[in-house]
Amino acid sequence: MGEKEEYEDCYEKELNHFNTYDQYVDVVSCWEAFLEKSYSPYFDEYFFDRYPSLPIEEKENSLTPDFTVFFNEEYGLLFEMKRTFPQNKEAFDKELNQLEKYTHPLPFKSSGGSRITPSVHDVVLLVSSSKSFTIAKKINNRINNKEIELDTNLILLEYMYSEHDKTSGYQFRRVPMLEKNFQDSELPDEKRLSQKMEMKENEGYENIFIEPCDFVDKKVTGVLCNDKPPALYLVCYLWDKVFYNYLDKKQKERWSRKNPRNTFEIEIDLDNLQGELNNDYIPNGFIRMNWLKNAFKYLETATLAEKQESKVYKIKYRNLKRKRNKFRESKSEKTDFADLSRVLAEWYCQKEVKLEEKESQKEKTKDESKKEEQSSIFKFS
Repeated sequence: MGEKEEYEDCYEKELNHFNTYDQYVDVVSCWEAFLEKSYSPYFDEYFFDRYPSLPIEEKENSLTPDFTVFFNEEYGLLFEMKRTFPQNKEAFDKELNQLEKYTHPLPFKSSGGSRITPSVHDVVLLVSSSKSFTIAKKINNRINNKEIELDTNLILLEYMYSEHDKTSGYQFRRVPMLEKNFQDSELPDEKRLSQKMEMKENEGYENIFIEPCDFVDKKVTGVLCNDKPPALYLVCYLWDKVFYNYLDKKQKERWSRKNPRNTFEIEIDLDNLQGELNNDYIPNGFIRMNWLKNAFKYLETATLAEKQESKVYKIKYRNLKRKRNKFRESKSEKTDFADLSRVLAEWYCQKEVKLEEKESQKEKTKDESKKEEQSSIFKFS
């Protein structure tokens, strides 16, 4: 594979990881906004847990679905999101076994912080519309053949982002074949999900449609989903929302001129940054140190950071507004930093490919040296 092909492969992979995670964050934010607006006024202990960790008795570890919703002691919802499922039967069944664990009674977090196990909870599996029917058919076959037993409802919903001239947003719809419906008698009659997403004769299932303007606030404050973010995603967030706040007044004035050649050196201590992120920027986000180390290694590879000490870096920060605009694919970008991801992925992959070449060349040189040594040994022995 030539240098150009390696770069394109790297660039495509980085953006794919970024876009997949970004869409997951969108979907979680959609449901947080929709459910809070629709149901929180009706339940005193209503709680949307964006980063759930559900303790289980038989083991010390916890279950970590993508998000949960506690309505009251009688009802809760647990959501798991998969863009697609593995093709391999063993891997597919492993995913189903994970879903089966979610069907047992589990202690949800309530608004007061206490753990309460609802009498009934539904498990909702969210999948991309491109694979929804295939996945539904496979799951249905496993259930019918008694290969998996579920103690509660498993409801399959597909999600899709639709872009139109006037309205763009995410739509969510039940998938045929899995006929289970929400056991939501605890919800207000006129707001039951079982009715909102029911089958209409000759029209299929009704959908829930959510525009970006309805969930953007939840995305800005939530930032992450309950999975480890790709390094590029976390780097984009830091660059777009955090590093600017390390500039002094004069630096901010220069930064506002949008000259990408102006570089501002910022010293970042990862221990301090971790505390600030978890306390001030992303409350309850639980940013791990290894996530930050991966993000700063990414910046280092892109020559935008220099390591000073074990957890101290010097950032070469600059205003990339003009550069970002050149990467903007359309006027209807649904995220604030999708264009930034292209800029940083380009720089990272340009350097990464060359670094890999250097490492490969080093190994090649070592191998040649060893051969020469061996040859000389045999020659004079």
